[in-house]
Amino acid sequence: MLDTWQRSYFLTPGPRVLYLLPQRQTDEILPLQVQPTPEQLVRTLLVRSELITPEREAVLSAQLTALASANTADQAAATSALLAWGRFAEPFVARALAMTENPQERAAGAALLETIRNRKRWAPLAAE
Repeated sequence: MLDTWQRSYFLTPGPRVLYLLPQRQTDEILPLQVQPTPEQLVRTLLVRSELITPEREAVLSAQLTALASANTADQAAATSALLAWGRFAEPFVARALAMTENPQERAAGAALLETIRNRKRWAPLAAE
């Protein structure tokens, strides 16, 4: 478990917020029954929220613009850059889509988002 935290919580670049969920909410999300019933049961969940900075939003916006470009080299570079975000590619592309009203960008971003969602896997790679 510590290896997972080390890799994904501390070695992945970018700001994030870590916090503990109160036991009441933990119990609502993950009900648990233990037999025999213990005298006391204390649980919590560690929650991680990634933050998208204004600087990162600007990068995502520029990548989405390039993705919608008529230049195939720009499209390929933008696709590669957006997919390089690994498991963050889906929320990052979704955020870029939420920031644009340009129809070409929306179409290009939606197509890439569909590709990402179709590739989704259960376990992250070691590099993610």
